[in-house]
This record gives sequence, C-alpha cells and structure tokens, in this order.
Amino acid sequence: MAYTGRNSGKDWARLALKLGLLLTEPKVRGEIRDRFRDQVSSVSDTLTDKYEDAVERLDAAQSALRGNSNWTTGLTGFLVGAGIGVGLGILFAPAASNAAGKIREAVTMPFTGTEG
Repeated sequence: MAYTGRNSGKDWARLALKLGLLLTEPKVRGEIRDRFRDQVSSVSDTLTDKYEDAVERLDAAQSALRGNSNWTTGLTGFLVGAGIGVGLGILFAPAASNAAGKIREAVTMPFTGTEG
C-alpha cells in the first residue's frame, strides 16, 4: 500500500478490516485498555495537581486583596536573611580580616580545646 497522497476506498476498507481483526484479539484489546487507563490516570493526576495549585494561588490572592496577608512571615524571613548576609560579609570582607580572624578564633576555640 504505497502512499499516493489520495487514499482510495479500497485502502480505507483494508485498514478497517485490519483494525477489526486486530481488535478481536483479546490480548490486544486488554493491552489497549490497560494503556488507556494508565494514560487517563496520569492525565487525571496532573490535572488534579494543577487544579489544587491554582486554588491555593487564588486563595492567597484573594486573601492579599482583602488585606489578610501574612506580612510578618515575609518580614521575618527578610530579617533573618539580612542577618546572615551581614555575618557572612563580616567574615569574608578583606578590609575586616582582623575582625574576621578574631571571630573565627572565638568560634573555633570551644571546639578545638586550645586557648588563643
């Protein structure tokens, strides 16, 4: 059956007969059914996840628009991040190498068991 760009009625009839014979085989039908169920289950799980994510985002947006946002969590995170940044800046700044050395000594002294 060569592709000529136009399918004749005979070609369609042959295809229909081949598919009909193929689908009468119980193993083939079972395999098709199982694959179809797996695909539907996979799509269903994906849709459920996306729906739940969308609902959570809409709830957060609605809460923010009503003025019920939890700004203290964001502020706390910012302050903790700023503190960590300042601490790392002091330890690794080249101009403050003397201060960084003293801080390192103070921090490592209890763990090494030696006194400076």
